[in-house]
Amino acid sequence: MRYLNKLLILLLLWASLLMTACSKNESYELITVDNDIYPIEKSFEKSFSLSFWLKPEKQRVGSVILTIEDNNQEVSLLANSEDSNYLNTGIILVHENGSIYQDGSKYLETANFNHVVINYYDNTFFLYLNGEKVGDKAFGEPFNLDDIVIKLGSDNFKGAFEKLEISEGFLNEETIYNDFLSHLDYLLTNIDYPSSFKNNPHGKIALPKSKWPIEYSSDSDNIMLDDRYIYFEFIKNDEEIELTAKIEIDGHTATKRIIFANNYSKLDEATQIINNCIGHVVSESTSFPVEYKGYAIDYKILSGNVVFENGHFVKKDDEEKTKVSAEITITKDEESNIFRKDFVLLDEYAAYLLVCFDGHDGWPEHITGEESIYLAYSDDLKTFIKLNEDKIINSDIGSNRFRDPHISRDENGNFIIAATEGYDNPGIYLVRSTDMIDFEVKHLDFTVNDRSTGLNGLKSYAPEIVYNHNLNIYTIIYSEPSKETVGLFAVDTKDFEDFSQPYLYFDAGYNVIDGNVTEIDGKYYLFYKDEDNDDIYYAISDTLNNPVWDIYDATKLNPVICEGPFLLKSEITGENYLYVDAYRNSAIYSSIADFGEDASVDVNLSKDIGITDIGGVRHFSIIEITEKEKMRILDYYE
Repeated sequence: MRYLNKLLILLLLWASLLMTACSKNESYELITVDNDIYPIEKSFEKSFSLSFWLKPEKQRVGSVILTIEDNNQEVSLLANSEDSNYLNTGIILVHENGSIYQDGSKYLETANFNHVVINYYDNTFFLYLNGEKVGDKAFGEPFNLDDIVIKLGSDNFKGAFEKLEISEGFLNEETIYNDFLSHLDYLLTNIDYPSSFKNNPHGKIALPKSKWPIEYSSDSDNIMLDDRYIYFEFIKNDEEIELTAKIEIDGHTATKRIIFANNYSKLDEATQIINNCIGHVVSESTSFPVEYKGYAIDYKILSGNVVFENGHFVKKDDEEKTKVSAEITITKDEESNIFRKDFVLLDEYAAYLLVCFDGHDGWPEHITGEESIYLAYSDDLKTFIKLNEDKIINSDIGSNRFRDPHISRDENGNFIIAATEGYDNPGIYLVRSTDMIDFEVKHLDFTVNDRSTGLNGLKSYAPEIVYNHNLNIYTIIYSEPSKETVGLFAVDTKDFEDFSQPYLYFDAGYNVIDGNVTEIDGKYYLFYKDEDNDDIYYAISDTLNNPVWDIYDATKLNPVICEGPFLLKSEITGENYLYVDAYRNSAIYSSIADFGEDASVDVNLSKDIGITDIGGVRHFSIIEITEKEKMRILDYYE
């Protein structure tokens, strides 16, 4: 009998352990939600909890992060409610009979991972964000716990779920907070740099931003640190240096080591430079090198009725736009790299088209309803002729006020303009045209009140569109000046329909507007205005997307108060021209810009008579056009 009792006790203990094991958290590591709803079917007895780390990548007003539903009701977790009171990237639970949002100080970190917990007990939902309670509320009829479906993601949300745990029972506040503290390493995930830069670190760059208290340190003499920047000295071959990021909250710490090394070969450098030089639109005027620092460069045509002669791609037919695929081989001794480039080849460039808005010959010029786009052309950048007196681009969406236009070419070689919607609106106008005569206008409003990045959703100044032909991504760069912002922002898109979450594109450490990006000799130069001090500076990056900017702001470039810097890389003259808008003087200043091997930019800005003479020109950009494009434009406007 004694043995039977022992056996019974063992069986009961085994059953208890089995039940405990069955009720343990179910963990789903790294679920990436990309516009596909990820359903999980579960059943519970009395209560349940959801715990996960979340990093948003795309969200709009009313973005559904997840839904919890049974046969007849559902509760949704949203980032950014459709209720204007909660447009602070606040995280909120909504139901037909109410919502939870009791503390507006708790908001989603869009640039980082966030710890989220949802408890359900006694017909009440409890919401926690980053270890702190947001609120609790009873929601309608009790849920049928035998038949619950949890759906992650939605059509308007894109993000990554880490350490998703679904469990029976109720998590108390101490457990939730300790779980948050025990995984502080998630708060360091965005503290990093691209591998291309870590293998070739250089210059003065901004330290990664975070709302959390990050401390940086290094024992290396090759790194100098201050509150905002890292300064790199020369790193020897095969030498590694370390930057340590540390976060400490309530006695809990997490650290992350970032290793920098000089592993960037001369072949890597040559490949990157030549790859950057060949843009998505190429003219017969464009000259390409056949040698770079001892490396021979060969261009082989894979498709397209063109030839490569004397450093130029040349068409063999009369097509205005020819799609070309070319294979580029870079060799030196036994080293070699081969890559493919697809681009559109145009005729030789013959003239210049200037696109501006009218400043009404005075400052300030905020005359509501009168901001519109004007065109001018020039054959030599010395004499400009205005082409239109009346508004040529209209929109029945938004304010119909166009400012700060920037013109470029899309992936097919057609014209594309981005413009600010007035000076007091958050919208952007996107204008597309094949001939600069007929226009298709679209209104974009992707701004959000995002306290994680400092965005307040009130302005989108001086938008500019750049196209990464390697990734097939358009990036819209813009500024939103305020006391909270420290740089330029951007969104990425492939089709101008679906956009990424706005993110920090360039971190200067101070208030910045009017960014202009141009490729020069295989590197990307960003000219911008320090809004706090009315100075024009520049920065350099090796890449167009996910860039790390080497900041050159020791010496300002402008002799007078100005803004709207614009760099024209002319294939006609082979020179680079820097322009600035001296708006208080009702004038444009310009200079030929000389780029040194040490990354220095030498300019001597003075009044540009040709552009200033046509009057009323504000914040403009210039694009080179072919003879056929020029004649069509002149025939129509003259």
